Order: sequence, then structure tokens, then C-alpha cells
Amino acid sequence: MVQLTQNAIKRMFEDQNLEIENLTVQVISLKSVGVSNLASAPERWRIIISDGQMFITAMLATQLNHFVQSNQIKKHSILRIPSYTVNVIGTRHVVVLLGVEIVQSDYPDRIGNPTNCDADSNANKDNANKDNSSAKPAPAALANRSNIVSPKTDTKPVIDNKPKPSSYKPNNTSASSASKPTKPGGARRLVTIFRSLESVLLLTSKSTSIIILKLPRTLNDFDLHIHIFQKNNSWKIKARVLQKSEVKRWSNARGDGKLFSVTFLDESGQIKATGFNEAVDNLYDSLHEGKVYIVSRGRINIAKKQYNTTGHDYEIAFENTTEVEECEDSADTPKIILHKLTKLSELNDVEKDAVIDVVVVLKEVGELGEILVKRDIQLIDQSSFGIRMTLWGKTAETFEAPVESIIAFQGVKVGDFGGRNLSMLSSSAMLVNPDIPEAFELKGWYDNEGVNAKISSFANTGGGIGREVTEDSLKTVAQIKETQIGMNDGGDYFNFRATIMYIKSETISYPACPTERCNKKLLRDGDDEWRCEKCDKLYPAPDHRYLIQMTAQDQTGTIWLSGFNDVGQIILPMDANELIGIKENDEAQYQKIVTEATAQTFTFVCRAKEETYNDVNRTKYSVLRVAPVDWLSAGLQMAESLLKNYSA
Repeated sequence: MVQLTQNAIKRMFEDQNLEIENLTVQVISLKSVGVSNLASAPERWRIIISDGQMFITAMLATQLNHFVQSNQIKKHSILRIPSYTVNVIGTRHVVVLLGVEIVQSDYPDRIGNPTNCDADSNANKDNANKDNSSAKPAPAALANRSNIVSPKTDTKPVIDNKPKPSSYKPNNTSASSASKPTKPGGARRLVTIFRSLESVLLLTSKSTSIIILKLPRTLNDFDLHIHIFQKNNSWKIKARVLQKSEVKRWSNARGDGKLFSVTFLDESGQIKATGFNEAVDNLYDSLHEGKVYIVSRGRINIAKKQYNTTGHDYEIAFENTTEVEECEDSADTPKIILHKLTKLSELNDVEKDAVIDVVVVLKEVGELGEILVKRDIQLIDQSSFGIRMTLWGKTAETFEAPVESIIAFQGVKVGDFGGRNLSMLSSSAMLVNPDIPEAFELKGWYDNEGVNAKISSFANTGGGIGREVTEDSLKTVAQIKETQIGMNDGGDYFNFRATIMYIKSETISYPACPTERCNKKLLRDGDDEWRCEKCDKLYPAPDHRYLIQMTAQDQTGTIWLSGFNDVGQIILPMDANELIGIKENDEAQYQKIVTEATAQTFTFVCRAKEETYNDVNRTKYSVLRVAPVDWLSAGLQMAESLLKNYSA
């Protein structure tokens, strides 16, 4: 027999700041709540729960919807509530159930004759607990209970609790202090990124409205995705700056502007925050990677998923009123969380462009790129696989980790350009020698056997030039444009075959620094000398390098391409210095040479990347490698493909 918790609803009503665990209640009504103004919103269930004396309106957290949909929670079901929160809307109290235990799914009738808790309170608080003489006596408790239903959590890899090798020195320099700083935001309640910066759609008696719910820190659910009220500022978070971007600037007809972004991390997950103009001036120098802050008073926007890899449905927009204060008590805030930890040996089973986490040993560090600011590094892990990872921009320039360091990478992208590879995004995070169990385990493996282990590499399944580019990997111009290649952070790589139709002859090269591995553009310094601002040297003449712009066409369309020196030397019959010399002495001959370079068909290996110019987004296609078509090989591959399809 079932025994409901006596005065459970009253205790919820009166002790809103104290979560009381394991209250046993009955469902006396449930209804699906419509959300017509938000087509993408998940279905929501409003239920009325009772303790036999009083009832109150409750909302079921969306991660528990399937228990209603599978008919495990229905009218008269008996539930035990291990986790909930209470919100006040006007004079009404709404409970949000965050976890439930199904005590008895099928119960024959309503227990007692409960009255509305809100109505009783508004009429006369002193009579809120009046006796219900007509109530049915609640039967005794069941001896056995059904399965426990709680919010799901991401599965984390099981790590053996091995002793930490004495040679491994983790990066564990977070400060702690007995005295905590005064937290900004007045009476704002401290919430967590994923567990609390969330909202629930509630159907009031008049209309559908969106209400912020400050969910308790006890909710352990990385996948809680519910809609946030964009104009509510009654929150604050304590979080570590996982990553901070450089300041990006723009100028157009409407004026100048600038922005930056940071990724915040706490024990529940990550969220991106962006600041524009005055927010850059106010906050950029106050936020530092690795430090912990109390943040409040920011606008909440729906995340732009093509630019946001945190996994959060929403992001923070810094405003002029945003408050940020460094928190010295940072010991309880993690430095990195690896929700998608993947072994290198498993990467062939991971989809291209997936974002993952890895813990690896650094085996080799490549040189900084000449044309693109990038650096390749070689990594291995205890699965005895190795992989190449590409670092970009400032990260590539400042990378100083010593070989054989243990590095945790969070949020890196999987690619298949030239075989499986990894690439850091602007939102990725890196921690050298982290103080986490996975790092200690990997260091132990490497010291004992990994240093001499035979390492496997990934097959060259894509990219490349010439015979490495298979017919099946080629895209058409129409496919390139229709599939919006280049929208991913960091860009996309693709192969295609086309004929050059036009080469822009006005600007076919640039005057480069002759110093080896510099290649920066020189500026005139008087009539006879050229200056390199990077090298801070004067030169009598520049080393001209190709920087060509051209159109290429296949049977489906035309596309604009740009290419650097290595590409130009294949397309044009001479190096840039010689061609510019001809241009200076014989313009007609120069134009003839450029024109004759068209009408050639090549196989192109390209990178597509979306850029913003004059407030307009456009995709730039850069040629990385180019090769004349090997028609014999292409014909044989095509014939083989046709035969294979015919046989199938």
C-alpha cells in the first residue's frame, strides 16, 4: 500500500529555498503544454501533484518526457521526487520536477480530496492546513518500489586508479583562499552554466510565457536543453575562462566596430560569451585564460551553432552593465572537462567534422607555416595510434609545449584531409600536463612502453594531389556551393576538377621579403629601397611571389579561387619575378602569357572558409595544391567505379 508524504505540498510551498528530498506524491492530472510561438521548442508536460491534502502545479523537465510518452507516468501514478525547484509566477507556485522515481505507475484512484495550495494560501494562509474530513485515508507504503528515473548524464570513460608516476608534474596552480570576494550582482543566486542557465515554458491562465528557472546545482545533466528567457538578468555564474579570442575589428559604411569572445567553464559544462565595442573596452583586459570569475548581468541569446561548439543552446552577450570579478576561491572550478574523450584508435569510427576531446603525448612539433599561420604537431596515445593536429593563428605562433608533454585538448575537430587528422578551433582549449586521472594513466603508459611502442597511423583516405585524389572524392562546383562548404569554424577542405577560365592580371603577385621563411609584404622606402616591417630591414629589391585570383569552371558552374606562390608556379610557365619583369617592359607580352595560362584543366585541393567583409558573409576558396589531370588514371578509376556499380 502507498503512503504519501504528509504535508509535502505545504513544505514545498513554504520552504522554497530548501529542497526536501524524496517526497512521495500522486499525479492527479497531466496535460501537454502547447508552444505555438516557438516551433522548435520541445513538448512540455504540466502535471498536478498531490499529497492527499493539497495539490500544486508542476512542470516535468524535458529530459523526463519519455516517461509520459511511454505511459509510465499517467493520471494517479505515485512518484517519489528526489530533485525539484519551485518558482513563483505572480501569486502562483510552480514546481519543476528535475528527477523522479516511479513508485507505482498504475494506481486505481485519487488519494484524498486535495485542495489548491495557491488558492488556500491566497484566501487564508492560516487555513492552509485545514482538515479534509471527506479525504480518503492514504494506504500504507509499498514494500517494493519501481525503477529510479533521474536525468541522464554523459558517460565518461572509466579510468583505472593507478598511482601517479613521480616523473609527471601536473599543471595544478589554481589558487585558493579562505576569504572569498564579495560577489557582484546583489541578491542574485549563483547558478551553473548548464544546470541553471536554463528556462522552462509555462502555460499560464492567460498566455504562454517564458520564465527563468534557477535550477539547483544538484541537477547532474549535461544534456538539459531548454529555452532561455532572453531579457532576464537575475543570474550569476562562477566559471573559469577556458579560452579567450583576440579582438576582431571591422570597418564599413556604418562605422567601425570590434568584438571578442570567451568560453566559460564550470563543473556542469561550457557557455560562450561575446562582447562588442564598449564591452571590449570594459572587459577584455579583465578576463584571462585559466582564471575564475563571478559573472552577472548579461543578455542571453540563442547560440549560433555554426560558430559555437560548446554544446550549449544559448550564449551570453556582454553588456555595459555586465559585472565581472575575479574569484580567488577557484579550487572547486575545473580547469578542463572532457565530455567527449576519444581514443585515437577510434577516430575512423568518428564522423568528419565531429568535435571531440583527446588526451595525448606530444611527439613532434612542426615549423610555423609560411603562408597560412599554422603549425602541425604529431600526437600519440596508449591505443598506439598517432595523428597529426593543426594549430592555427596565435595558438600556432605561441605554442611552446616541450616534446613528450601530456596535453589535454578539448573541442577539436576531426578531419579527413590527407587521412584522419585533428584541428584546433578558435573555441578549442588546451591544457599541458593537466592534473586529471587520464593524464597520469597516459604518462605511466608512455614511460613504461609507449616511448618505444610501434605506432600506427591513419591511411591517406583523402586530400593530396595527383593520383592520391580519387574520382569518388571529387566534388562539382554546384555541390560545393549547395552544401555550404566552409561554414565550419576552421574551414573545410575539398577536391574538385575544373578548367581555368580567367586569371586576374592587374594584381598577380606581391613584393615579398627575400629573407627565408618571412615572405611578408615589403613597403617602398624611398625610390630605391624596400622595407620589411617584420624583419625591420631594408632591401634593394623585393622577391615577387604569386598571389593569383582566378575563376574555374566545370559542367555545373563557376567558382572564384585564390592561390599563393606554389599554385601560381604550376599554373603559369615562369616564376613571379620573371613574369613581373616582362610586365614592366612589355605589357602586351605579359597579357598574352597570362591569357595562355587559362583553358587548362587541373585537379584542385582547396580550403573553404567563411569570412565577413563590409558586414557581409562570404566564402573564400583558397587553392592549397594543384596538379594537372592524369587522364589515364582518372579514366581507369571511372571505369572501375562504373563496373562496381554495374555489378552491384
